[in-house]
Amino acid sequence: MIVTPVLRGDVSCFGNDCYSLAFGVPAALMIIAIIVFVAGTPRYKKNPPSGNVVVDVVKCIFHAARRRCSSVGRRVGKQHWLDWAEDIYDRKMISDVKALLRVLFMFLPLPLFWTLFDQQGSRWTLQAEQLDGHIGELLTVKPDQMQALNPIFILVLIPIFERIIYPILRKCGFALRPLQRMCIGMFLASVSFLLAAVLQLEIQATTIRVLPAPSGQSNLRLINAARCSLNVTFPQYPSLLLKIQQRSATQYLVLPSYVKDVRVRADKCPQSPTLAYFKKEEVFELSLASKKAYEFVISNYEGKFSGKQFKLKFFNKIKSGKSRVRFIHAGAAVVPKISIKLNSSFTIYNLTRLNATQYLRLKSRSYDVEILDGDNKVKLKEKLEFQNSGMYTVIVQGNPNTPDNPELVFERYVEVSPKTVPMFWQIPQYLAITSAEVMFSITGLEFAYSQSPASMKSCIMAAWLLTVSVGNLIVVIFAEARFFYSMANEFFFFAGLLVVVVVIFAVMAQFYTYVSDENKADSSSNEDDDKFLLEEGEDEISN
Repeated sequence: MIVTPVLRGDVSCFGNDCYSLAFGVPAALMIIAIIVFVAGTPRYKKNPPSGNVVVDVVKCIFHAARRRCSSVGRRVGKQHWLDWAEDIYDRKMISDVKALLRVLFMFLPLPLFWTLFDQQGSRWTLQAEQLDGHIGELLTVKPDQMQALNPIFILVLIPIFERIIYPILRKCGFALRPLQRMCIGMFLASVSFLLAAVLQLEIQATTIRVLPAPSGQSNLRLINAARCSLNVTFPQYPSLLLKIQQRSATQYLVLPSYVKDVRVRADKCPQSPTLAYFKKEEVFELSLASKKAYEFVISNYEGKFSGKQFKLKFFNKIKSGKSRVRFIHAGAAVVPKISIKLNSSFTIYNLTRLNATQYLRLKSRSYDVEILDGDNKVKLKEKLEFQNSGMYTVIVQGNPNTPDNPELVFERYVEVSPKTVPMFWQIPQYLAITSAEVMFSITGLEFAYSQSPASMKSCIMAAWLLTVSVGNLIVVIFAEARFFYSMANEFFFFAGLLVVVVVIFAVMAQFYTYVSDENKADSSSNEDDDKFLLEEGEDEISN
């Protein structure tokens, strides 16, 4: 859980994360494990099983049910419907199946716990991808490494519960019975999802991301890099009127893809480099494709407006510790051609008017960014910070506040917000879900084995694993159905649903009668006595 994500994320294969290595190394280790296991099997004493108790139980239940249904209307009565199987099955078998069914009835609400528990490796990992795993500048925790908290906490919490918490509760007069522990465990699982939902709300509050527009529509953001405020309209969409202040931009608008023009007008705008003002209106063509996003940058140059459309590239995932950045030169009225230096080493040459760089993949940190003119003179120097997994557009434009002394300024626009919420905010929810596992899973297995007959242990284990698989199936159904657009709402829903199940399970637990070891011994003794008396009677008849 700790090493495999390192193999995936810190090694590059085919230009991407190395999933081949991440899957290959565990596969090779599993092959070695199989060889060692097979080599050791001759030293193991094998006791071959006789019969199939699961099949026998199912046959007994169906036989009793069939005979019970066929006897409807008769005056023959039985204490229990399973007693109808006594024509084929002995009394011990029927008694064991009765005990098994009492335990299996208590298993009915359990799958929902596993529905929540097993989302650690799916939904919680997806949540971790939206968090910042940096510890200082040298160490970064990867999202899939957070799952290692569960086994670590298990090793820590089991002795704490067994040696400290449970004894203290017993001394205080709160000796929790197994079903009560399981109720508390299920409630703690609900609390863990409540914590996950609150964390997700915090993530959503700090997240900016451009989502693709629906079919037939497009996303468009207008950026004002001119030296004055602008009035913007769309001839094919007259209901939308915009006023964009200087050095600012609109949010991403959702427009019909058939919009082909944008009209830009200013009543009073300084033309650089003189102090003369002009009143100007320009119409620029747009080329919008369905379900795509664009930026349209407007600047003024030689007494008129200039505008250009730039496509926004969607990245499925920006690697942790990296940022995506592009620079657009909209300050040609000050410097027609520029070069860009980052930390005096990484250089982009010859960026002309309203041209853009490709999206640069940069390490997430602060950079000393320099803008040089054609004579390699520094025209602008400023420190810009690009945070973890953020996506940015940086506009180099003229400063509207200094029309008599033209100079350049930076404007940084966020396309995808960086990860600013620390990944370790997930620790409380992992602590809660692991505490739930200690109280629910370990106690549940203990309860099942202590309450079921010795002959039914394999059936109990099969039923326990079935509750796990049904819980996973519920996750698959909800994931494919996509009932919730917001992950926070989904977490709230699961937390509330489990609380309802906890109430139902608590009511069921109130009516459950525990089977003690003495009762088991008495039952076994009575069955032996009955068997002895039956054999005695058979001997007398034969005599």
